[in-house]
Amino acid sequence: RRITAENADLLRQLQEMESDANLLLKTKSALVAALDEQKSIADNESKERVSLLAKYRNLEHEADGLKENFDEEVGSKENLARQLNKALGDADMWRQKYEIDGLAKAEELEMSRLKLQARLSESQSTIEQLNAKLSQLEKSKAKVQGDLNDISVQLDQAQILNAA
Repeated sequence: RRITAENADLLRQLQEMESDANLLLKTKSALVAALDEQKSIADNESKERVSLLAKYRNLEHEADGLKENFDEEVGSKENLARQLNKALGDADMWRQKYEIDGLAKAEELEMSRLKLQARLSESQSTIEQLNAKLSQLEKSKAKVQGDLNDISVQLDQAQILNAA
C-alpha cells in the first residue's frame, strides 16, 4: 500500500509535471511566436530605419545643394544690386552733369541765338538802308544819264550850228 500510495503520488506528480511541461511548451511556443513576431517587427523597423536614414541622407544632400544654389543666388542678387547701385549712381552723375553742363550750354546757346538774332536784325536793317541808298543812287544815275543825254543832244546841235 505504501508503494501504491507512493506510486499514485508519483503518478499524480508526473501528471502534474507533464501538465506543467505541456503548459510550459505552449508558453514556450507562444513566447517563440511572440519572439519571432518581435524579430520580424524589429527587422522591419531596422529596414525602415535604414530606408529613412538613406532618405535623410538624400534630403540632406539635396538640402546642401539647395543651400549652395541659394548662396549662389544671393551672391548673384548682391552682385546685381551692386551693379544697379553703380548704374543708378552713374545715371545720377550724368543727370547732374546734364543739368549743370547741359543747362549752362543751353543758356550759352540761347545767349548766342539772341546775339545772332540781334546781328541779323541789324544786318537786315543795314541791307534795307543800303537798298534804299542804291535805289536813290539808281534814280540819281538815271536822272544824270537823262541830263547827260540832253546835254549831248544840245552839244551836237551846238556843234552843228557852229559848223554852219
